[in-house]
Amino acid sequence: MNTFLTSNSWQMRLARTVVQAIVAFIFNNIVVILATTSIPAELQVIIVSAFMAIQAPIYHALGMRTSEKLPDEPEDDIPDAD
Repeated sequence: MNTFLTSNSWQMRLARTVVQAIVAFIFNNIVVILATTSIPAELQVIIVSAFMAIQAPIYHALGMRTSEKLPDEPEDDIPDAD
């Protein structure tokens, strides 16, 4: 995970861009996605609110994973990118 979030290789930058586009599409279109389901409108409002509530902390956590802010001890067994 550290490699995915901090590597500057073109493969990791491309992978992050693709993941970011997919997540942004889902977050931005959650209302439309839910409208195609049989979930009642009252519950859809709660689901959309929950997505909005978790969106900011997720982006904040990902933004904190720069190479300068990473812990000294790796969290997994993936070797460093460089």
